[in-house]
Amino acid sequence: MRPLSLILDGFRSFADAVEIDWRDRSLVGIVGPIGSGKSSILDGVCFALYGKTPTERSNIRSLIHQRADAGKVELVFAVEGEIWKAVRAIRRKGQSQHALYRLDRDDEEASSVEEILGKSEVDARIVELLGLDFEGFNRSVMLAQGRFSEFLGATSTDRDKVLKGVFGLDRIDRMEVAAKARRDAALRDIDELGRRKADLETAKQLARMAEEKLAAATKRRDELQTVSADVAANTVALAAADAKAQAAAGKTRALLELSDEMPDADASRQIISDAGEAGQVVAAATAVLATATTEHDASKATFAKLVESAGGNDGLAESRRLATQRLEKVSVLEGEQARHKTIEARLAEAGTTASNAGAAAEKAAAGLEVATSRLEQARSRAAEARTAYDEAIHADMAASLRAGLSAGDPCPVCDRPLEEVPKSAKASATDTLLAALTEAQDLVVAYARAVTEATAAAAAAAVEQTSAAERTVEAKARLAESAGTVTAAMEAVEVIDARLKELLGDDPVGRLAGLERELVEADHKVAVAGTGRAEAESALAAARQAEEATRSGVASLAARVARLAGRLDLAVTAEGDDLGAALSEVRSAWVIAQQEAQQEADSARDERAKAVSGQAAVLESVGLSADEDFGESLSHVRLAVERLTSEVETRQELIAAATGLDEQVRALTATHAVYDQLARDLRPSAFLGFLLEEERAELASVGSARFEELSGGRYRFTDDGSFDIVDLTAAEGVRKSDTLSGGETFLASLALALALAEMVARGTGRLDAFFLDEGFGSLDTEHLELAMAGIEELVVGHEDRLVVVVSHVAEMQQRLEDLIILDKDPVTGVTLVR
Repeated sequence: MRPLSLILDGFRSFADAVEIDWRDRSLVGIVGPIGSGKSSILDGVCFALYGKTPTERSNIRSLIHQRADAGKVELVFAVEGEIWKAVRAIRRKGQSQHALYRLDRDDEEASSVEEILGKSEVDARIVELLGLDFEGFNRSVMLAQGRFSEFLGATSTDRDKVLKGVFGLDRIDRMEVAAKARRDAALRDIDELGRRKADLETAKQLARMAEEKLAAATKRRDELQTVSADVAANTVALAAADAKAQAAAGKTRALLELSDEMPDADASRQIISDAGEAGQVVAAATAVLATATTEHDASKATFAKLVESAGGNDGLAESRRLATQRLEKVSVLEGEQARHKTIEARLAEAGTTASNAGAAAEKAAAGLEVATSRLEQARSRAAEARTAYDEAIHADMAASLRAGLSAGDPCPVCDRPLEEVPKSAKASATDTLLAALTEAQDLVVAYARAVTEATAAAAAAAVEQTSAAERTVEAKARLAESAGTVTAAMEAVEVIDARLKELLGDDPVGRLAGLERELVEADHKVAVAGTGRAEAESALAAARQAEEATRSGVASLAARVARLAGRLDLAVTAEGDDLGAALSEVRSAWVIAQQEAQQEADSARDERAKAVSGQAAVLESVGLSADEDFGESLSHVRLAVERLTSEVETRQELIAAATGLDEQVRALTATHAVYDQLARDLRPSAFLGFLLEEERAELASVGSARFEELSGGRYRFTDDGSFDIVDLTAAEGVRKSDTLSGGETFLASLALALALAEMVARGTGRLDAFFLDEGFGSLDTEHLELAMAGIEELVVGHEDRLVVVVSHVAEMQQRLEDLIILDKDPVTGVTLVR
């Protein structure tokens, strides 16, 4: 397994997405301060492959960055020439996602050619690809903090798991499983052939029974086929009789339907009589309509003469329009006169308000002057009280300072020597002066409030005076406007009156009112006459509708008679006076047709009885009852013959095929023996055990050479594969690895890691990457130099191998040329990659 690139997003120390590209790199150092996320990169590789890390195996949500809602890791890696991408995503809320893709190439445009989804499926495929489970990976590839020495201290079983995965020996386990599967399959086939041999006699007996049943079924089939022609003839006769009976029944039903449609004789005579009376009613209604039309025309002529006397329609319309305008103008005039009086009253009221506001303004100004004067007096009094109070305070302070002073003492104020002590002054009554000062200040506050109130009153009075003056000016303007409107309205009324006199003469209003009354009366007469005419028209329409209804009834009756005659194949004339006779003839024809249908039904019944009797006799001759279906019986026996024929042929073929069972058993027995021997040879205690013993011995030998070199010639490993420690400075005494110091344990573990890498490079192992994350701080300069040299040898001559070293040791950082430098943002604490 060789990592190609890693993307971390919201994972451990990496809040934002970071990509680390390991292509074309071999020996890489990861450096940075403590807590910058060096180990997070190794945890990301582990989590992408196995869905857990060496330090967190169950609560994987704790791997999400503290300021993120989700974390995601993507690892692209190569295994035996194939490119894979593992993607794992975790969320604080919701399900995690696990996916593994096989890509067609290693670039950004690569397409997926295989897809594995689900945690268990991805985990299983990763173990299959790498040949290492999680524990084996952390003992051989991912040597993380606190786990560097796990391979050294592991049990022999756990070491064997790692070696099997690293060197691809796990394939032998799969070969053993495959051999066992083929051995067991051969054994199952042998058992199956044994059962088939045991069943051979049973098959022969069943074949004889099937042949007997086939002979009986064939005989029965031939017997039924012999009478099939007679059964068919009787069936045809029976069908013909049924068809004839159905036809007779159909005729009977049709005649019954015609009976329901046959017109009643009395109703028919009434329809013909009503048609004659309807014509007389139509003639009377026509005469009434003519009289009503004459009255309506006379009323309309009277109305037209009245309109003409008023100058025609145009003159009458103009007179009406002028009268309406006169009413509107008079209404406007009256409204303006009332508004004029209202404005005059408001003008008088505004003058009074302006006078009162002026007086109030003068009074407010006088009050403000008095309040201002009193405020000045109070401020002067307060200033005098403040001066007296300050002087009293100073006097008291001087008296206190003077006490205990003598000539030559330093002045407590200026620090100069006193030539003589100042005379004592009489202390003032400070409390009395303070009370006077407080009282004076209270007066200042009170008179200041009075000034404020007087100022506000003066301002309000001034505003009211100004508003009253404005209302007076506005009222005068409206009064002038109203006077003009009144004059214009009076002039408009006079113009309208003059025109009305021209149209209607003197007293035009009275003349128009009288004319309107006459027009109303004339219009009423026109309306009454029109109503009479409309009623006459309605009566005529009703009479005609009744006449049409009787005609429709006669036509409907004639159509019914003609339709009935047609269905009875009868030629009659169903019109006028012949309609009654035609109906009587139709009734007679219906009775005759009904008698003929009954005769046909009786004949069909006799023919059917004869066919049923003949069919029963034929069926009885072959052992069938009249209720049994001959066709179904014949079909069943034919199917039985076919089925038994097929069964006989199949059983004969099986009997013939069973003749080679002994040869098949011998061949399968040989195959079983081969795979059984192969399965025993591939058991872990046999072939695989031999291979692992060879690998352990080789690892101990190469590791000893490395360990002796790293420890300065002091230590080696034992040759028995237990990896105990041989102390070359203590007479080659042997002790357990857990007796080494921390630095010595690191060197021993590093020696094994270097040896393992060297063996992989020489053979066909699957390790193309190592991750080292601890231990260098416990080494002195000499051993650190030896360790670094050994690590560098891991990549010398192996350009495709990746070795990643995590360290904060300065000497290690200086020795490594290819570095991934991590840092933390001083403000946000986010890990930065440089």
